[in-house]
Amino acid sequence: MTVRVRWLGRVVLAGLCSLLVVGAVPSAAQAALALTPDVPNNTFSPWTWSFNVTVPRWNVVFVHPYQGGDEDLSITRAGVRLAQTGSTQVSEQAGARMDFIALNNHYLPLGAYTANTTTYSGSPAYQIIFRQSAGTITPHPFNSPARFVAASTNAKGYAMLGTIYDLQTQIGQDLIISADTPGGVFLVADYATMPIPTPVPPVCCVRISAISRWLSLEFLKDTERCIRVSGDGSLRGLVVLFRDGPGDAAPPTRRFNVEYATTAQAESRGCRWATMQE
Repeated sequence: MTVRVRWLGRVVLAGLCSLLVVGAVPSAAQAALALTPDVPNNTFSPWTWSFNVTVPRWNVVFVHPYQGGDEDLSITRAGVRLAQTGSTQVSEQAGARMDFIALNNHYLPLGAYTANTTTYSGSPAYQIIFRQSAGTITPHPFNSPARFVAASTNAKGYAMLGTIYDLQTQIGQDLIISADTPGGVFLVADYATMPIPTPVPPVCCVRISAISRWLSLEFLKDTERCIRVSGDGSLRGLVVLFRDGPGDAAPPTRRFNVEYATTAQAESRGCRWATMQE
């Protein structure tokens, strides 16, 4: 089952059409275009892309619409369970919000995957980029003046959608995650679910390691600067968005922070608990 999350507002990014490098809708006979890690592509929907995962970490594909469009993203690998219903995971953010799908390639196999983009409404123009993990984050001590700066691409202008890191959590150890850009940080983690359709007799459970944006329940909301997370020993993906939705010109900073904290220290910040049960 997919869910379309409704957001208000649209964004018009003036002048970006001049960046578009592909102007035709492909025929069924055309092969998929290659997504090279860290290289943004500006084009139109619908289109099929292929990318090769070589890093056994958390990895991600981002799609951002231009001209007030609403683009959707799906990722497929034949024979590999990516969603409740099989080998395709879908991200369907409404309006100008970015779609992303994170892949836990600590568990999912390396190799070739396929991404598909479709237009839900508006202009079919969009940007897509495949980012492999930028490494593992080691949280700072509480109140450390140090900050992380999210790694960009080497492209110019609007060729910056986001990045992903690995974050190893510790059992019983609280974390505070904060960012200068509200709503720009997501924690993604595997989850287990009953398969759909449910077999007879029922079989429990299916591990899902391809996490679309709407399945990521641990994230900074637009009005927040920090969230509090209780470590459970899992190796999560930390997704940082560089821009998203209304007024999403590239932010002046991509700084964020992850700090270890005692219960009292975490409570002193007043950060909201973020749990996968929200």
